[in-house]
Amino acid sequence: QDLGLEGTAFTVHNSGREMNFVLPLLGQHNVGNALAAIAVGVTNGVTWDEAREAIAEMKPAKSRGVVERFREAFAGIDDSYNSNPRALSEMIRFIGRLQGFQRKILVAGEMLELGPEGAVLHRSCGHDAARSGLTLVMAVQGQAKEILEGALEAGMERSRLKFMRD
Repeated sequence: QDLGLEGTAFTVHNSGREMNFVLPLLGQHNVGNALAAIAVGVTNGVTWDEAREAIAEMKPAKSRGVVERFREAFAGIDDSYNSNPRALSEMIRFIGRLQGFQRKILVAGEMLELGPEGAVLHRSCGHDAARSGLTLVMAVQGQAKEILEGALEAGMERSRLKFMRD
């Protein structure tokens, strides 16, 4: 169950038992990592209650899905550290599903070290941005411009796309 900015709730079924967990990390894509950690723990002496507590106390690493709330009633998600196309696409989809916000703005920088597929991978993230119904997409530096091209190809209006050189 998507809890928005509060994380994700999920249930683990094991040997006829159901255990409920709340993972305070953004996006359902993080559940797979949590399940792997739970499986390793409980097969190595961690109790289910200890696993539930550990998952509930998880916090994102610096600049990897950190929610910043502002008193002006808006929120920002800092997912900027060493991003990659899959992580960006997952975060774009998460933001697209997020309820309770009138405007959803993506600011995405160039993802480096993607090799010859870099432009195509950036453009694919732009397709995701357009499909997710974002209000505005801002791209910063270099190949991030391809994110805008992808969003344009997927039907987003040019007036909702902005590029900054730095």
